[in-house]
Amino acid sequence: MTDPKVSTHPIASLSDIELINLLSSVYSDDLSRDLTGKYLSGTEIKRIKATLLCIPPDERKSLHLVDFAPSDVWLKAYDYLGYSQFTGLTKLPPEQSNLLSQPEKLSLEEMKARICYLDIDLEQSDLPDASVDIVCCFEILEHLALDPMAMIEEANRILKVGGLLVLSTPNIASWLSVAKAIIGLNPNNWSPYSPIPEHSAVRHHREYTVSEVNQLLIDGGFQVSEIKTMDFQEMSSFRRLLSLLIRISLSPFRGGMKSLGTTTLSVSRKSGPLIDRYPSWLYENFGDHDLADAKKSALPT
Repeated sequence: MTDPKVSTHPIASLSDIELINLLSSVYSDDLSRDLTGKYLSGTEIKRIKATLLCIPPDERKSLHLVDFAPSDVWLKAYDYLGYSQFTGLTKLPPEQSNLLSQPEKLSLEEMKARICYLDIDLEQSDLPDASVDIVCCFEILEHLALDPMAMIEEANRILKVGGLLVLSTPNIASWLSVAKAIIGLNPNNWSPYSPIPEHSAVRHHREYTVSEVNQLLIDGGFQVSEIKTMDFQEMSSFRRLLSLLIRISLSPFRGGMKSLGTTTLSVSRKSGPLIDRYPSWLYENFGDHDLADAKKSALPT
C-alpha cells in the first residue's frame, strides 16, 4: 500500500525525466542545463527522488531548511518544495565552489539563500540554537575524517525540538559490500587515496552499517522515525541474482533482507539534547582537550 503522505508529495507525481528537467532548469544557460541533465540521468536521479520524498513541502513558506552540503541542484529542489529560507554549510571555500557564484544563472522563485563556508567536521556555524526546522545531510557522514559526531551535535544544536533530520549515507553492510568482501575486494564504496589535497574530501573515511547510523542518531538526541536501505544503481542480471542470493542467505540475521541495500536513508526528529558526545563504539577513549587540539591543528591557518 502506498503511503498517503508520499502519494500526495509534489515530487511523487514527477517522472524521472520531468524531475531531471526541473532540477536542470536551475541554470538559465543551455550548456549548464545539458551537463546537469547528463549527470542526473540514470541512478543519481533515483537517489535524489527517494530522498526528496522524505522532505515535507513548505506549504506556508515559513520553515528554515539547512543543508550541510548544498548544491545548485538541491537549491532548485528545495525551491520547488516551497522553501524560502535556506542556509547552506559547505566545506569548499568560495574560490573552489561555484555554488551561487553566478546567481544570475540560477532560476529560483522566492528563495533567500545564504551560504556559509566552514568545515562541519571541525567548526560550528553561526546559526542560533533551536532556530532551524529541517536539516539535510546527504552523503556527508562517510567523508568526515576526524569528528563525525560533531555534525550530529551541530544538527541537534540548531534544530528546534521536533525538528527534522534527513540523512543518507552508503551502507557498508550492503549486499554489494558483502559480495566484494567474499571475493577478496575492499567492501568500501569509495576509499582510494589521492595525491591531490583537494580530493581528500571526496574519499570515504568511514562507512556505516544501518544499526550504527541508528545508534548515532539516538546518541545525538534524535528519535528515529524511519530508517531503511535502498538500491539505486543499474544492475545486470548477474548482479540481481547475486543480490538475491546474499539477501536470502542473510535473512535470518538481525535486519535481514531490509538492511542490505547500498544506501541508508533515515528520517529522525530532535527529541532532546545530545545524549553521548563521544560514543565508545565510535571513538577511542580520550579527553575533550585531545580532540580540541586535533581540531585546532587540522584547521587551515
